[in-house]
Amino acid sequence: MESLLLTTTPNVEGATIEKYYGVIMVNQVAGTGFFSDFTASFSDFFGGTSGTYRNQMYTLYEDIKKRLKDEAFKIGANAVVGITIDYDSISAKSMSMFMISARGTAVKLKYEKKHESAYPDRISFIDLECECAKRKYQDDLKNHGIDCLTEKDWNYILSHNMPNLAPLFASEYIAYRNKSIYAGTSADPYYKNLVQYFTKISYDVACDCLYDFESIENLTEIIRDANLFNPIKILELINRGNISPALNLLDVEKSSYSKDDLNAMKQIQHGLSTLPDKGTIEEVKSGLFSKGGQKFICICGQKNDIEQKYCSKCGVDIKGITEKEYNIIERFNRKTESLEYLLNHKSQDVI
Repeated sequence: MESLLLTTTPNVEGATIEKYYGVIMVNQVAGTGFFSDFTASFSDFFGGTSGTYRNQMYTLYEDIKKRLKDEAFKIGANAVVGITIDYDSISAKSMSMFMISARGTAVKLKYEKKHESAYPDRISFIDLECECAKRKYQDDLKNHGIDCLTEKDWNYILSHNMPNLAPLFASEYIAYRNKSIYAGTSADPYYKNLVQYFTKISYDVACDCLYDFESIENLTEIIRDANLFNPIKILELINRGNISPALNLLDVEKSSYSKDDLNAMKQIQHGLSTLPDKGTIEEVKSGLFSKGGQKFICICGQKNDIEQKYCSKCGVDIKGITEKEYNIIERFNRKTESLEYLLNHKSQDVI
């Protein structure tokens, strides 16, 4: 994914604005813990600098930038210009909170030439610290598993961009899921953090990681709760013959849909409508306790009456699909038709 530019200026040197998407705004709120940390470091503050306060402010600042970029990327922009950032304190019923807000105009820039950093040979200490942390967490996950991460570790990971951890998180969660009865439930101590993690990193990186696992059925709930619907990836699953996992992902949502999504969704419809039969229709001779005639022989080997659509033993039809999965397909077809109507209607409204 092309990097998305954030700037406080209304224009960008060496680039022209091709399209305006409008004003976007995001907010981030810090609870009372923010002020507790601030108070705890008061002596450091009066000494001239507060490390705790500076780190908290930097974390908030980086998070608000990440969210602003995410909002801009969702609508197709490659830059946000004229950015303003405001800080406010909120007090109510003996509770204190701190809010940071950022707003700007999402645009599409066309660059005249590639620009390089003014200091290409310099790395900030913050970037270096973050890179060291990424490597530490990578080693911890490999050596000790997901159980080793503390709440402080999760807070740091979720506040910084660490896409390199995605494959490890997925594989370690599958291992954890296979040994814990709480995995994927409200009692799961890691699930909520994992969903937040895959929501915060790049959509493309998250999908490439989660959809490409062989045991994708163990990651379906994360894909669903992180709103990572990816019709192109689902189409690949269907083409590889992984029908059941693909069907269970058809009712996942995403933040916004494009014409590319619609094209892939229509290809999914075609692929599902042309699935080969897995079971057979055969002529069966009469037995001591059964009547002969044509029977639906299921993929599991069960012989069913020809009028019976779903197998009495395993619940699938001649194509290996359950009634529940057909209901998912029906909802998916309705969503595809609705998306096509909305995209066509929107294009007609554009002057």
